[in-house]
Amino acid sequence: MTHSTDTQFINIENAAHGGAFGANSIPEPTEAQRKSGNYKMGRVNFQGLAIAIEQPRGAYRTGIDSETGKRWTSRMAAHYGYISQTKGNDGDGVDCFLGPFLQSETAYVINQFIDGRFDEHKTMLGFPDEDSARNSYLGSYDRGWNGMESIVPLSISQFKWWLKNGDMSQPLRAKNLPQEGLEAMTKRVQWNSDALPYDQTLDQVLYEIRQSDSGENLLLDSISINDIIEDSDGVLALDALVTPFVRLERKMELLRGVMERAGKSVKVESMQISDPFSQRGTANIAVVFELSDGQTVSIYFHNPDVTPKKMAPTDEIISWKWLLNKKDITIVVAPERGQDLNVREVARRIMRLAEKNSPAFARANTKRSERMQNIQGLKDEITALEKELADAQHELEVVKVEAADNSSRKENLQIAVRESLSKMGWKGFAAGAAMTINNYRASGDGNGFKVERLDNVSGTWVDVGMVAVVSSKTADQIADEIVSMTTKAFESEVKIDPISLEGYARISASTELQDKYQDVLDAFFQERIVAVRNALRDLGWNGEKNDSVLGKSSGDTFYQTSFDYKQVGAGKNVVGLTAVVKSVTGLAENASVNPETRITDDLTKTPEQIAKEIDACVPIKAELKPEPEVIEPAVETEATTETQNGESEKILETKESAEIAAAKAFLKSVVDGTSNASDLMKLLDEIEVSAQALIDAGLGGESDELIGGAAEKWAELDQQANG
Repeated sequence: MTHSTDTQFINIENAAHGGAFGANSIPEPTEAQRKSGNYKMGRVNFQGLAIAIEQPRGAYRTGIDSETGKRWTSRMAAHYGYISQTKGNDGDGVDCFLGPFLQSETAYVINQFIDGRFDEHKTMLGFPDEDSARNSYLGSYDRGWNGMESIVPLSISQFKWWLKNGDMSQPLRAKNLPQEGLEAMTKRVQWNSDALPYDQTLDQVLYEIRQSDSGENLLLDSISINDIIEDSDGVLALDALVTPFVRLERKMELLRGVMERAGKSVKVESMQISDPFSQRGTANIAVVFELSDGQTVSIYFHNPDVTPKKMAPTDEIISWKWLLNKKDITIVVAPERGQDLNVREVARRIMRLAEKNSPAFARANTKRSERMQNIQGLKDEITALEKELADAQHELEVVKVEAADNSSRKENLQIAVRESLSKMGWKGFAAGAAMTINNYRASGDGNGFKVERLDNVSGTWVDVGMVAVVSSKTADQIADEIVSMTTKAFESEVKIDPISLEGYARISASTELQDKYQDVLDAFFQERIVAVRNALRDLGWNGEKNDSVLGKSSGDTFYQTSFDYKQVGAGKNVVGLTAVVKSVTGLAENASVNPETRITDDLTKTPEQIAKEIDACVPIKAELKPEPEVIEPAVETEATTETQNGESEKILETKESAEIAAAKAFLKSVVDGTSNASDLMKLLDEIEVSAQALIDAGLGGESDELIGGAAEKWAELDQQANG
């Protein structure tokens, strides 16, 4: 591709992916938008045609069949949309596939039939040849699609004419198209005695000829006798040369000699006269002059007498069409002032045009050669890809056959396994049904048998394992594996002691076992919690018998122990226990909350050991050694006693201040939202304990706002959790 073609290709790709179905973040349109076409599309201009791209290449086009109501989906083998400002048989714009070969100078129109009746046209632009156009069309439908009744190739100028003048309600036929070059020059050229046009240059004459070319470059593409025979339709033009058939070859040799002498940089290399051929019921003969630079000059002769289908030696044949390469230049050699031109004048005019056109012809054919090489390269690539596809399809068919054989073998093996299980006492031998024994069942599928156990607690089936069905094993071996798996599962189930160290370790790792043994564990842990609390009270922790939170002070730090529970089931039975130790240092507003310590009960310790581990979080305050007893006078003893009483009162005051500071700090953490709110009932208990501590200390009045704020915060959390 040339630089300009590269740029056009990039612009088209960007436009195709700029629509709602492209590779972008634009939301795909709704069904209603798809039906109405009210969504963003890519807009491009190709060969002077405005095209709207609905789906880019590789996208999926979908819709609902109006008759069956079923959804259909097609993957686009090329960019797909419609030609703007046109109207097809369905009332919408004429549908268009836009391919990647932008140099193509040929369009292809597909007559689409459904149920034997004409449906609409599908047009193909930008394809290197008819096969590529056909494959892209068929590749955009499901395999087996037979909607393509025929495909008609036509030039871009013919295509534009058909879009403007064609009957879109009928299939397109080649015979309905105008002859290429029909819009040839209509302005007569006046020539002087030097075979040069009056009032304009040869360049201007060539420009006008090319203008009528519709961009097809016919003036730059030479013709052969075979081309004439294959495409022999023509339009009657003004007669320019008359000669008896028997004298045609002599007259053409004369014309050749004159052309040879008239040419300067371009000479005549050879001349060919075709055999007579029939065109529209009239006998025709074509003469082709091959020039030294590769151009051709062609003359069409016909026999318009009373026997148009025959050509006798004495018949007068008339030239009705002249071509320079593939471009109609008949008007250049038309009669002037009612008289035919002589051979010499015709030769001079033609050779003048040929020489002027020679440089452009050479450039165009160099590019054409490159394009043909590109086309051949694409064809070779397509051939290679088609071979790869054929090989892949062959491999796929082989795999399908092997899979079918394997599936059949597995199916037979599964039947044999069921027979073996039936002999062992399993029930449910019917094909496809699960086979059962006691609380176990085995369900067969394509790969093996899925073994499950019925949980008596939850009433659901629980996976035990999978036994594969492979051809390397016999049916009895597979059946034995299934039985062995159920036996091991049963033995594993009956040996669990939920409150033993080993048993509880297994239960902790299994949600299923926690659900199963929740009642036993709940009763066990309820007693264990009471035992831990009693052991803590023996170690000096404060709290009534039913208190869920216990406290203890050390210096200016107050320690508080509560319990987190792992609960399951609708009744929230306890299956796990963790002690949480929190501490607060300092008094009142200056108090700071220290990191918490969590001690999980894994049954490796007794309740007393757990209590001691909790108590170890409280540092032992260094004891003062008693002063040696000294007998002092009574007055001094009383003073000493007062001093000792004063110190005791001060210690008590310090203890009380630490507890109050902890209570205030906790309530403030609730109000601020920094407290642990994972267990709302436990949080409520802690709020009540802290509030009661302030009330007991006579600080209920001044702490009323703090207590109330904590209560309101708890109510807000409860509302969020429970609605």
